[in-house]
Amino acid sequence: MGNRFASSYRMWPRSLPLVGAAPQLNAALDINDPHGKGSLVSVSAWWDVPVLPTFRQTAYDFIGLIEAGSALCGVELLHRVHLLLPPLYSWGLALPDKPEEAFEEVIHAYRAPEPDLEALDRYQARWHAVFGDLQSRLEAGWEHYQEVFDPYADPSEEPVIGSLADDLADIYMDLMAGEHHWRAGNYDRAVWEWRFRFETHWSEHLTGALRAIRTLAAERDVGFPPPFSA
Repeated sequence: MGNRFASSYRMWPRSLPLVGAAPQLNAALDINDPHGKGSLVSVSAWWDVPVLPTFRQTAYDFIGLIEAGSALCGVELLHRVHLLLPPLYSWGLALPDKPEEAFEEVIHAYRAPEPDLEALDRYQARWHAVFGDLQSRLEAGWEHYQEVFDPYADPSEEPVIGSLADDLADIYMDLMAGEHHWRAGNYDRAVWEWRFRFETHWSEHLTGALRAIRTLAAERDVGFPPPFSA
């Protein structure tokens, strides 16, 4: 969603300090017990990989940061986003691909869902609320930036306009889509959503946002975030 798609080793800190209360992980779905207490695990639990708890915690930190609202000023928001985007990309890249045999387990039982227009309306309303909040926290000169979608295009593409508020809102919504399935106990679908959306959508927004924020840090008055202590 949004206007960016004209067609469409040292361990990082597990949790960055947030202003206000970040959403709490459901006790029955603790990140150190990804199956949940007493849950049944598929014989092909392809999603059960060592990087999953760290990815999910990093995603939760990002979600909490976006939901911190007016507790953070624009500079604080960009500093914390600047720290979170690199590990979020790294751990997202490390998520597993769903193997073909895992799809075959459910293909015969699959039934196409009925269109849920109310759910779509709720999604649109939530995106606009998050986008509007982010816009209100970013100074006018920070939100929009130029980029090209394909730096190898021949002939070269004309630059397009990206939006930091759009980038961060889209990353948030894609992470929440997987989190919704995780909380419902559908771990297979949750990890598939995170990985699929990473490859097709939110990683593009993340890398565009990171380059824009790095430029604001180095060339404008935002500055780089203070170094963290390991």
